[in-house]
Amino acid sequence: MSSRNGNETIVIYKDTPCIRWECVHFDKPEKTSVHWPIGMNKYLCMDLAGNEAWSCGNGVYKVRRAPFDYIQFALVDYGKTKSIGGETVEIPRPKTRVECRWKDGRWEKNLKARGWVSA
Repeated sequence: MSSRNGNETIVIYKDTPCIRWECVHFDKPEKTSVHWPIGMNKYLCMDLAGNEAWSCGNGVYKVRRAPFDYIQFALVDYGKTKSIGGETVEIPRPKTRVECRWKDGRWEKNLKARGWVSA
């Protein structure tokens, strides 16, 4: 599976605070997401939901709460944590009358004047 580097975000998944890792595949129009539970209070997680998290290694992450203010937390079993769910969804073809193709993780359309451009 070839894909772009994913990004990690704090979310509430199935009523559990989690890190969601998402990536878009280079070779097919699909997006994959995987969820790992974190050891964080659910109510604090609700405040941070949607914020990007950065991996510090071995299952430890940090997230920015405000400028120059970071909070550090870990997955439930650190680097040995198993995911509690994931899914792969298809990225729909854009609604256009010209020819389209999936290339390098994005849809492109063929314009007569400019050739292949991002759709």
